[in-house]
Amino acid sequence: MSQAMPEFSSSVPRRTGVSPIFIVMGLLAIYLAIAYHQVLRVPFMADDFMIIKRVLGASFLSLWLPQDLIFDYWRPWSRDATYWAALRLFGSQELPLHLIALGVWLMIAGFYFALVRRMAGTAAAAVATAGMAALAAWSAPLYWIAGLQDLWMLAFVLASLLCFAYNRVAWATVALALALLSKEPSFIVPAVAAAYAILIDRRNLSDVARRTAPLWIVTTLWAVLHPRLGGSLWHASSSFVPPWPHPSPLAMAGHVLVTAFNLDALPRPMIGWNTTLGAAAIQILPLAALVAWGRWEKQRASAATRSEGTQASTSPRLVAFGLLWSALAWIPLLEPTLPWNAYYALASSFGLWLIVGTLLARHLWIALVAVSALGVVRAARTTTISESLGSEWHQANAAEFMTRTRDYFKSNRPKLPSQTRVYLSNVPAGCGLFPGGPESIAMRVWCGDPTLRTFYLSRYRPRDPGDAPGSDRHFSFDTELGWYEVPIGPQKDWIPPKVREARASRLWNQRDYAAALSDYSRLAKLFPEHLSYVFNVGSCYYVMGDSARAARWFRRAADFPGAPAVVYEAARKTRRFLKQQAPKPATS
Repeated sequence: MSQAMPEFSSSVPRRTGVSPIFIVMGLLAIYLAIAYHQVLRVPFMADDFMIIKRVLGASFLSLWLPQDLIFDYWRPWSRDATYWAALRLFGSQELPLHLIALGVWLMIAGFYFALVRRMAGTAAAAVATAGMAALAAWSAPLYWIAGLQDLWMLAFVLASLLCFAYNRVAWATVALALALLSKEPSFIVPAVAAAYAILIDRRNLSDVARRTAPLWIVTTLWAVLHPRLGGSLWHASSSFVPPWPHPSPLAMAGHVLVTAFNLDALPRPMIGWNTTLGAAAIQILPLAALVAWGRWEKQRASAATRSEGTQASTSPRLVAFGLLWSALAWIPLLEPTLPWNAYYALASSFGLWLIVGTLLARHLWIALVAVSALGVVRAARTTTISESLGSEWHQANAAEFMTRTRDYFKSNRPKLPSQTRVYLSNVPAGCGLFPGGPESIAMRVWCGDPTLRTFYLSRYRPRDPGDAPGSDRHFSFDTELGWYEVPIGPQKDWIPPKVREARASRLWNQRDYAAALSDYSRLAKLFPEHLSYVFNVGSCYYVMGDSARAARWFRRAADFPGAPAVVYEAARKTRRFLKQQAPKPATS
């Protein structure tokens, strides 16, 4: 049986001092802190609530059973166990899960660098890792906590391949098992490992079959148990996922290719290119430093040995492996129930950037320009309007809405009584407040009250006599004003806030100050934090001759942080009317 040595495996010389992996991780940690620090404030949204609902009250052992799953996807490690542990250790806090996600991303980058370095040398690994880090497709997995499913899968896939490359087949099998229990597309690992053994290690077919056998066995066992695969023969499906409009295989391949280079959407930054370039320059610095360090490390190592990277940079075998890796990672995307999202292409991008990193390893300036251009496009895409779920624009806007919603119901209003049924209207589409159905557990999570129930307003029905006693509340959302409470039943004088504001302005211009006052007073009651409504109430009282009431409202408006000069001037002029209304001291 042939035991040929890998062509490139021993090309990296031994060295002393700081390990290269620590340098790489340090630079990428700086990049994360600059480019993705905002994700630490993103609240739970969309599938997060479905996962929380599943794991609340569940035992640890029950999480691993392939039953009662969300859309019949069996992901006990990346989804159930991760949320289960975080909720019990930290409560309903999002920050720990975001820190886990960023840490797993650093693991992905470290494993990828180590794997490419073993095949193609330090310079190629630095370029490939920097390019991979600059992909805009990372936005959704890093913003959205449920993206941990993809992050864990990619981390364990790379860990399995890295262990396989170092002939640690047992550890590669364990990592593959965890990858399979994180997300389904990891089933390609045995095939990628076989391609590595043939093309990079140059092993014969019998040796390849022997080394990859444990990987195939674990994958087969997983497929037999998975409810969407072999498990469907004896386990009834608990949910149906309708097929989405799906690109053809050729179109899908095109999506994968352009996504790997941030070309899947035309960047049109709303903040302008000058501001974008300034922000991008700061974000690019750690990635450019990584590329430059990789080149310097290669030159330093070449002084001791001329072997590093000389074969790897020209080997057609390595290019073939990169193409095959990318093609195999493309296969899971053909599932007809999946809508296209950019982050699905990340696994394929690893193979493509292995090739690009190898080709640019000898050309420092070209590599710097390529990585910098990629970083600029990513920065521009952050403020480019997009309806795609995988875009940073969509994720950031959904996060902003969910943050406003959480803060309103959790902190900015009186606590909802137990057994309250909350009905919501004007909820933006795709915001992630109602995943998987017409009822949401968001209020239960944010308010810590398991008796609260939340529905769309269209689901409102009066309580039946046998229902638990409690109140029903209706809240509506305005993009500018935020959330406000509306009477649950029909009310003749209720109109949307913006319509009421327009009417009040028209009445003011018509000098019907009493009618305008009625509308502005209603708006000020609904939105007491809105300065213009408060000031306009005072203005109505003032022109109607009630200077004392006007003074009180002007003073209230002047207490707003950053109130304009006209507000302060009105409060100053009417201050004397407050003094006239001050109560006189009692006399005996």
